[in-house]
This record gives sequence, C-alpha cells and structure tokens, in this order.
Amino acid sequence: MYKTMFHIKKKNKKTGESINKYRKKYILKMYFFLYLYNIDYISILSFLQTMQKCIVIIYQKNMPFHDYEIKAFINISMKNEIRLIIFSETLSPQNLFFKEKFKKIGIFLQEYTDLESLSNKIQKLQTIYDILYIDTLTESLIQQSCTLKKSLKIPVTPQYSLFQNKSEQRILLEKYYKKPEVISKASKIQELSFVNIKKDIWIPCIIKPPIWIESSWVALVYNKIDLEKYKEDFSHQTFCLVEEYIDGSMHSIDYFVDEKQNIYTSPPIEMYLAQNLEINDFFVYCCKVFKNMQSEIPSWKLRTFITDTVKACCIKNSFIHHEFKQTTKWELKTIEINGRIWGRRLKILREAYGIELYNLLTQKKDLLNINKTHNFAAFAIYPPQPWILINYNYKLLEQIRALPSFLSLKIFPERYKNQKIWLTRYGFWNIGMIYLKNINNEQFAEDYHFIEKNYKNLLFLR
Repeated sequence: MYKTMFHIKKKNKKTGESINKYRKKYILKMYFFLYLYNIDYISILSFLQTMQKCIVIIYQKNMPFHDYEIKAFINISMKNEIRLIIFSETLSPQNLFFKEKFKKIGIFLQEYTDLESLSNKIQKLQTIYDILYIDTLTESLIQQSCTLKKSLKIPVTPQYSLFQNKSEQRILLEKYYKKPEVISKASKIQELSFVNIKKDIWIPCIIKPPIWIESSWVALVYNKIDLEKYKEDFSHQTFCLVEEYIDGSMHSIDYFVDEKQNIYTSPPIEMYLAQNLEINDFFVYCCKVFKNMQSEIPSWKLRTFITDTVKACCIKNSFIHHEFKQTTKWELKTIEINGRIWGRRLKILREAYGIELYNLLTQKKDLLNINKTHNFAAFAIYPPQPWILINYNYKLLEQIRALPSFLSLKIFPERYKNQKIWLTRYGFWNIGMIYLKNINNEQFAEDYHFIEKNYKNLLFLR
C-alpha cells in the first residue's frame, strides 16, 4: 500500500534529489501538516504506511468507559488495525487516566464543546483517515451522530429521526406491512392527543410518548383507572402513542446494515421484562443466552423479519438494536428499533458466543447461526418500587457470589445509598449488575432461578 500511494523513486526527475533527501523533505511537509491540524504524530506515521481506516465514537459529558466497551475498543484497534477516535464532551477523570494508555495502541481521546466543534474536528480527521463509521453507544446522541454523518457526506439512513421518534417507525412499518408479500406484521398503534384520548383504545394497551429513551414514561394500561393515573403522572406530555399490548416472548437482535443495505447479523438474545416479576414497570431485568434460538425462531423467518424492517425504514450504514416479540401465534412483531449498539450487548455476545459485535462492521461477518459456547445471563438491579435505598442486601449478594455460575457483580453504594431510586418509567437507570456464566445447562438454570426468585430482595428499601 505504501508503494502504491507514495512510490518514492530513486531520483526525483525535476530536482535530481536523492531518495533520502526527498524523503526528508516529504516528511517535514507532513509534520507541518500535522502541526496545522493539531493531529498526533503517531497518526501521521500510520498515514505514511497506508490511508488508515478509522471509527469515530461519540460520548456524552463525563461518561465513563465500561470494561466491555474498553475490550471492544482494543479489539477494533489491535486486531482489525483500525484507528479509533473517541470524542467526549469533557473527559471524566477515569477517561483521562486511559488517555495516554490508549494512545499507545492507536485509540485517541479528544474533547468537544458542541456539535459544531465536533463537526469541525471530524472534518479535519477526514483529511487524514478513511472514516468507516461514526458511532455512539448512547441513545440520546443518535440524532447528533446521524446529523454528523449527513453533514460529512457519509451514508446515513435518510429518515434517521425515526431512531428516536417511535411513531415514525410505526408509520413506516405499517405502510410497508400492508404489502401482501410481507410475512411479518406491525403492531397496531394510534397517536392521540393526550388530553382527549379516545374511548375506543385497546385494553390492555401500552401507552408511551412518541419520543422516549429506554423505558421512560412507558406504561401498561389494564383499565380506565390505570389510564387516568398515567394522565395524572405524565401530564406534561402533549401527545401519546397508544399501542396494542403484544403478548409473547421478548427478544432482541443487533445487526449492521451497510450503505447498500447488506445486513450482517448477530444471534438473538432473550429479554425478560419487569412485568414477568409482577413489577409495574418496563425495565429489562435480565438478558439471557440459554435456549437454542434456532429452534425457537427459524433463521429464515428471523432474517426475513429483519430484511423487511430494514427495507421499510430504508436503513443504511447503521448498527441496529432491534427489540421484538414472538407472539403466542408465532408472529414476529417489532417493539422498537434503535440506531446504535446497546453497550451491554458487547459483553453478552463476547461471553456467550466469543464474538465481537464491531466485527459485523469491520469484517462484514454474518454471525446469525453461530453456536453459543456458554450460557450467560446479565441481571440489571432495579427497585421494585420507587423508594429510598437503605442498602444492598449484602447477605444475599454473598450467596449469589458463591453460586457456581457467578461471574461478576457491580454495585454502587456510595452513589445511591440513602437516595430515592425510581423506576425506569420515571427516567431512572439500574443501580447494579449481576453476571452469570456456565457451560453446564442444569447448573446454570438452577443458579439463574435462584436470582430470579430472590430478585425483589436484592435491595433494602423504605
């Protein structure tokens, strides 16, 4: 690649300079270029060898890196030989600690102040790198990352606002699914004035704002009393989506769609909602890899379902986190699609299947039918009700640590102790994680059910 790009001859025809003198002049010019654009010298050394490929990832202010993200970053840089530029709106103390260590392996951390400054910095990077992709692991930054792609003339989903505005997703899906040749079905939906909700809504139904993040402001309504309570709690909403309640098993799948709408897919994962534990909220308390998903959902059916969704929404050059249900009638119905990698999925796929999710982009691999190497479960710790946290139940957590399938535990007592903790419908996040991993099916199932049975006892609340 070096020769095809720069091919320095033994003697310059115009000046008659020797190869060494010509090299020195060329490198000095490149260093001046570096100084002009404030790019690290390591980058330019790579540029002299090849037009280095690069992935840009955007973070919010002071967001720390999780261990599963760090491993993914290292894999991109070391194994795929792709530069990684991470932008953060102010680097957290933890990220500053990683800055110099990352630099040695081709991962560069930079700060930005606003979208304009971020766009200017990435434009400068385009003169040095072949930018493969602009990504974010944060749902609230999806619109910004897509706007940047568009401004930099990088292929992007035309109607990318649909990744945040779920009503747009429904309109596109319903329009597409009216075609007779389409197997998959869209769930019914109404967009209504919040003040004057029609009387003829489905009961039970899901009610939510048109734009939401995670499970914020999402509720299951069984009767008119629930409906009035929702209106009282969320009176700040002007419009709401009323959606049919889809019974059945919950799943999610992550895939990458390139600019030609080729789809590279990871295996589906089981998801379990708070409703299963009789908690009135819609947080996902567990993501699990245990069942043989190829026997649960045939690969051809799932691939058709994904392809239909991509075509309906005209998705291009994007990672997609796709949540769906398989109904009791074996239909697949979309809950939502999200234009990003869901961070926790990096760890789940690595531990259960031994795969790196970013390889769907960097190596254009389709991994839908790959076999799992281990059973794996990720429990997110949420309160069963919005109360004050007295403390974590350490006695129970020690019992969990002793389980043969126990892998790791993360809790944050300093941050949440004696604080009021809320359900996700009020915009709250989990306050801990428990991970299980085991190759033995019987032992894993036993340990999984122990945590599930004791889930509501993980926290002391008042």
